Amino acid sequence: MGKTNASVRSKAQSKKSNTHNSAKANGGKNKNTEKEETFDELAKEPTKKLEGHKKAIREIAYSHSYKVLVSVGFDFQVFVWNPYWEKEIIKLDGHESPLVGVNCPAGLECFITCDTKGMINVWNIKDYSQM
Repeated sequence: MGKTNASVRSKAQSKKSNTHNSAKANGGKNKNTEKEETFDELAKEPTKKLEGHKKAIREIAYSHSYKVLVSVGFDFQVFVWNPYWEKEIIKLDGHESPLVGVNCPAGLECFITCDTKGMINVWNIKDYSQM
């Protein structure tokens, strides 16, 4: 099986986007408005690829306090990343079914993962142990 890639862009890059509206006019009236097209010129190429998951990634969360990304996916594993490195900080096992959610609550020293069977794990963000 191939590895799944996660693309990372900085907050400043994500904010820089262009929006174009166009409309066809008939006698000064907008008769037919074309679909609004929103795009990010910097999104054409990923800034960095984080390789590790063996199956699809379901969700990624960012801890502003600890400056780490946490990704979960269908391979039952949790990856913790430093966005400035290309290799994971740690790969965590603790689920027995595909993961569907992750959250890094502001002001807490933890992150929370959940899987398709309803199992919720709370992880210490400092030492990556289950709480």
